[in-house]
Amino acid sequence: MNMVHYREVALRDMAWQARYVLLVKKIEPFVEYVDVLIGEDSVKYPPFKKTKYHFVVSGRMDMSGDGPKIGDKIVAIDANFPRKLKVHKLFYLENRRKSPIYERYESRADFLKEKELILFVSIVANGEYLFCAFESMSRMEEVKKILGSLPPRPVDLAEEAEIEDVDVHKPPKPQ
Repeated sequence: MNMVHYREVALRDMAWQARYVLLVKKIEPFVEYVDVLIGEDSVKYPPFKKTKYHFVVSGRMDMSGDGPKIGDKIVAIDANFPRKLKVHKLFYLENRRKSPIYERYESRADFLKEKELILFVSIVANGEYLFCAFESMSRMEEVKKILGSLPPRPVDLAEEAEIEDVDVHKPPKPQ
């Protein structure tokens, strides 16, 4: 069996990693589950469950000029999705076990209960926003201070990508 490990990451690191920092409101249907087929025989090769979350953008905290506008509806998925899918494929298609280490920010927000959130988006792939973290709206002032203190990102780390090519890793810390 694969062992999953998590490495705790600070809010500052998540903010620096994010291409967009969005204020979002949940819309219905909020949660959507999609089967991602990995082989012809879905019994022998069970599909991977992809979870999509639906939001409308109610504000922006980042200074990027591109990206979603206020009022845009977006679909967001966990930024670890590409790596989790890869591990699933390795296990079922190649009978290989891998014990991945995923980054995790421990938010104070209850993702399923809160109606509005701060969403830290690291990559946009196939029209889906891969979020690396979320936080409660009650921490907005703290997030503003963090964003204001960060050095500029040296390279746009989040170009449009095909989901199969995306492997979200924490970028190097600024010098």
